[in-house]
Order: sequence, then C-alpha cells, then structure tokens
Amino acid sequence: MTIRALKWHHVAGALVLGVFFFLLYMRVGGQETLLIGPTGPEAPAVPGGEGREVWMDILQGGRKIGYTHRSLFREDGAWRFVDTMVMRVNTMGVVQGLAISSRGRLKADLTLSSFAMDLSSNLFRFAARGEVRGRRLVLWAGPPGEMRRYDLVLKEAPYLGVSVLPAAWGAARGKGSASLSVFDPATLGVRPVKIKILGEETLQIGGKPLRLTKVAVDFMGSPQYAWVDRDGEIYREEGALGLALVRTTREEALRPLPEAPAADLTLAASVPVDGALPDPARLTVLTVAVEGVSSGNFLLGGGRQSWQGGLLTVRREDGAPPLPARGEAWEAKRFLRDTPFIQAEHPDIVAAVGRITKAADGEEEKARQIVRWVFENVAKRPVLSLSNAVETLHRRMGDCTEHAVLVAALGRAAGIPTAVETGLVHQGGRFYYHAWNSFYLASRGTWVTADAVMDQMPADVTHLRFQRGEAEDHLEIAALMGRLRLKIREAR
Repeated sequence: MTIRALKWHHVAGALVLGVFFFLLYMRVGGQETLLIGPTGPEAPAVPGGEGREVWMDILQGGRKIGYTHRSLFREDGAWRFVDTMVMRVNTMGVVQGLAISSRGRLKADLTLSSFAMDLSSNLFRFAARGEVRGRRLVLWAGPPGEMRRYDLVLKEAPYLGVSVLPAAWGAARGKGSASLSVFDPATLGVRPVKIKILGEETLQIGGKPLRLTKVAVDFMGSPQYAWVDRDGEIYREEGALGLALVRTTREEALRPLPEAPAADLTLAASVPVDGALPDPARLTVLTVAVEGVSSGNFLLGGGRQSWQGGLLTVRREDGAPPLPARGEAWEAKRFLRDTPFIQAEHPDIVAAVGRITKAADGEEEKARQIVRWVFENVAKRPVLSLSNAVETLHRRMGDCTEHAVLVAALGRAAGIPTAVETGLVHQGGRFYYHAWNSFYLASRGTWVTADAVMDQMPADVTHLRFQRGEAEDHLEIAALMGRLRLKIREAR
C-alpha cells in the first residue's frame, strides 16, 4: 500500500500506534536496567563498577525493528542517565521511523530529579523537560520551540521508567512483589507499576539451558515479563503485540534492519467478531457480547451506551432523548482545559477556531463545523508520534489520534467541553482500536459523539466506547489488547 492509496478507513485503527509506542517506551525505559537494581536498604550499586552501558534489540514477532542503548552512572552521589531508542514500525502498509532520546538525573534512591526527552519521527517532533521542586513536578512540553509550562502536584516522589523497575525489583526480592509510582514523559502523568516474582524457569539461551527468574510487570493492566539471572541480568523480555527485547552487543544492535517490514501492527491488534454488520452507517441500535473486559477501569455505560451482564448496547443519538446523566454538566467543565497535548489556549488554535466558526452560531453548529473542517483539511495518514493539537494543525496530517486531539482543542477553544473517546470501531469485518471525540452540548444536556476521520456526528453505533478523557487516557486500552472477544447479538 502506498501513501497515495491511503483513505480515511486506513487510519481508523491507528490508536494501536500510540499504545504500542507507549508500552515500548516504558519497556526500554526500565526492564533492561533491573541489573542495576538495589539489593537491600543500602544505596543502589551497579555490578562491575559505578556505571555501565546496555544494548537491547527490539523485536516484533521475532523480527528486529530497532534497538535501544542506555548509559547509567553515578555522579555526585546521585545518578545520571542517557537513553536512545531507534525503531521502524509497519502499520497499515506504511513503514515509519522513530527516534527518542532522553537524559536526566535521579536522586540517590532512584526517584526523579530532572529529565529531558526529545522525540522525532518521519513527520512529527515533540519535546518535554521537567524537574522536581518539592511536591511539584514543573514541566515544559510541546513541539520544539513552542513548549509551554505545566505544573503537576505530586503525592509521592515518582520514578522514571529508567528507575522504577530497578527499585521495584530490589523491594520485590525480599517479599515477592512491589508497587511504585512512575512518571511517564510520554503522557506527562504518574501511574502505578506492579512487579511480582513468579518463580524460576529454564530457557534455552544461545543453545544452552539457563535457570532464570521470571518476573511479571503490570503497567496499566498490560502484562509484561522478563527473565533474569541471580545477579539481575536480563536475558529476555516479552509483552503485548509480539514485542520482545533481547540483550545484545553494540555491534549487533547497530546492524542494519531487515529490508522486509515486520507484521502490520494494526491488523495484529484488531479484534475478530462473530456476526456480520453489512451496513453499519444505517444502524440505530447495536448490542455486542463482550468477553475479556471488566467495567472497573472503563466507561462502558452512560450516555448512548449501556452495559449489563457482559452485553454492550449502543444507541445512536439522532432524535433520542438524553439518558439521565447525573453530574455530567459539572464533570464536563474539566474538558475545557488547556493541556500539553490539547493546547486549547494556543494562539494558533484560537485563531483557527475563529476562522472555522462564527460567533453567532450555536454550540452544536460550531461542533459540526469543526468536525467537517478537520475531516476536509487533515490528510489521513498513520503517524508514529505523541499526538498534539498544535503540530497537527501545522502539519495537516495524521491518524485517528491526531484528528481527535485537534478536534478537542478546537472545540474547547470554541467554549464547548470536548473529550477524546477511545475504544473500537467496525471496519471490513473486524473491530479496530480507534479514537474519536464527544462534545458536551448543554442544549441537549448530554454528550454527543463525533468522528472527524469518518466525518460523522454523531458517530455510528459501531464506535464502542471504553474510555473518555484526555489524549493520554487512551493508553488504558493497553489492558484490552489480546483479550477481547466480540459477538453480535442485535443490529437494527
């Protein structure tokens, strides 16, 4: 498939790109450094000296797609690190390159002191800087040259991916498990990581059997595993979407990648469905039996969706009275905020919404004008990056997440609470992970969905919502990948 052949439906499942990148970033940002983890209450020590380098091959389905390199060493009683990740990913027939560099300082106990991260792909760039000041993490984030400040209140001292797993490993060795908080520069949020020692296994490594300890790492419900020896040296890691990391040498890591691309990520992550949907756009009600998910961490019910006994029912909003939504008007106000990825107060966003809408138009008409403008003016192309509204406005291209963050920023700039919704959408006989929007319309007293990739408002009922929130909240979808089973129960 060439770039010219891409159409809107080719980016309908591109949410998996963001999830894949995020999980990969957390993996290369942590688990291979278990070897430097603390072994007790004393300060962490690096085996063999005060610093060392680690090289890892990144594999997808057994095929090499990149490498990562880290240097970590002591400095003035603390730690300094430098990371590099380079990879090439195939999604929807498009092969994309990505490079991430990060550097920073950790305190003696491995908690975060300061960091800087730069990301560049074929088309997009993003940067983040931050430092801990007492109980605040002061952040600067955005496209290079346009970073803006955001302050995050900390409940406890956070770790980075580079340090949370070493610290957790040291604690888990004494009691079998541990849980710590990690700050992720890719989402600019703090989230828990749980680590559990599962026991010993024998693996064939280099043609020889080795007795290793298997470690489970639970990050946002996505299971990941590592096999380590008694000294904490990692030999193999495995995770979602066929992802693996393998310890290697500098020479092997820097070898050219295979010419043939790895398997298509979007197709690999899609969900087959039992039952046909010949004309989804005409449906007004859809009921699907869902296996592999609990309602605890997801927004399955509310608004146009109802969830009961493993059945998810979606009713199209057209002409339907709003379902009771206690407190939604108050809750919706938080979706007027300017955030690092949805920069609703940026001068370029404010100017754009002034050109797209008219002051005299009602909120629903403004929402429709924004959706139509993004559909007509943003080229449909899968992008491997951290989706943010300002760069999407400038570049005028992207997949579902780029469309969703731009619509959210424009909607908020127009005074309409606008959220990003994530879940599944039906295309070509399967369900694909996808992102779209919802506007809170005061005139209706409820949320109304919209999909700028498909030019739909409301979105068709095959949009199965699992989460509503900010741009980074779509990463909760990671817990579902590889687990879902769907069966059509009613379509009319």
